[in-house]
Amino acid sequence: LIAQVTNVSIQDVHKFKKEQVDMPVYRQDIDFIFLAAQAAQAQQIKPTLSFYLADDLPVYATSHVYTLNDNLSKNNDIENIYFASMPWLFYSHAQIYQQINHHWPQSPLHLHNMYALGVDAFMLAANLTQIDVKQPQYLIFGATGDLLINQQGIIQRHLIWSKIRQGKLKAVTSH
Repeated sequence: LIAQVTNVSIQDVHKFKKEQVDMPVYRQDIDFIFLAAQAAQAQQIKPTLSFYLADDLPVYATSHVYTLNDNLSKNNDIENIYFASMPWLFYSHAQIYQQINHHWPQSPLHLHNMYALGVDAFMLAANLTQIDVKQPQYLIFGATGDLLINQQGIIQRHLIWSKIRQGKLKAVTSH
């Protein structure tokens, strides 16, 4: 009846219905997305989420979505994905990080996290005589994270939440 009143053919109505089915639909029943992917996959998934109108949905991931690289444009595709990262690149250890880059400029970028591990191992070894596991908790602000040594002598590491903004890694204070 509507097709007769508006001079729209039945074929046009069927074509319109088919186009509506093919259009992306925003889901209202999702609070966030957890992304378990390596950097290459994450660089493809985040733009796909934007295509499906889910770019305002918070995306959390493991630190595998980010790799140190000289090409900032590669990071643009993982913009605004929250992930835990080491304070190595942000705060007090930036000077040591710059010295390593100065002395070993040709060092592969994927080894930089190992340097942070070495810095923490050195700091822990230097403080072994001061660490008393009978204290409630002993805290070291390490390059790989805040290292908390509990009463059993087990080291727990706490990372920093971060995300990419304008191609660069930024620490996030609240999310």
